[in-house]
Amino acid sequence: MQPRDRLRHSFGEDRGEPGVPHGRERRLNGIDLEHDAGLGADRRKATFQQAAGRELGAKVRDVSELLALAGPKRGAPIGMEVAYDAPCHLEHAQGVRNPPLEMLAAIPELIVRRLPGSERCCGSAGIYSLLRPTMARAILAQKIEVIAQASPRPALIATGNPGCLMQIGAGLRQAGLKIDVVHPVQLLDRSYAAAGLYRSSQ
Repeated sequence: MQPRDRLRHSFGEDRGEPGVPHGRERRLNGIDLEHDAGLGADRRKATFQQAAGRELGAKVRDVSELLALAGPKRGAPIGMEVAYDAPCHLEHAQGVRNPPLEMLAAIPELIVRRLPGSERCCGSAGIYSLLRPTMARAILAQKIEVIAQASPRPALIATGNPGCLMQIGAGLRQAGLKIDVVHPVQLLDRSYAAAGLYRSSQ
């Protein structure tokens, strides 16, 4: 069972049919579930004035919001230190600050920190890194320097945007830092799998 299917099962929404379009698979109890902070910001803050756009924006929620609201089950311990880096599209564009941290609190023994500047852009910013690569690398360098100087140094960086995952991951590799970058839900999924919470659904 894939992580997305495990998540749907945890909400009691395991009635999906093979071949259902991806957009329909992301709908849970009438709410459009989004795990990509960038796409969530676009859909949630729909600027076009049609009624359909406003209606869609009102229904979009980040996956961390739903999990935090549901009060996720506690999983198996993950004894490591993680630095949470907030995607701009999640924290600033959508105003979602605490839910990712509340969600990660369901993982026993996981130490989650926000490093200085964790609320600042990593330089990805959608296609900004392609349009302004020099500036994007300069912005990234500041974030990588903070991570490198952290004491203790985190074992993982958790962030909820694919662009940030790739940008920070590339910066860490270029700097020779052996630190992986993951989506916060991946950590919860890892904890649940270790606790055996999915066995009854497989």
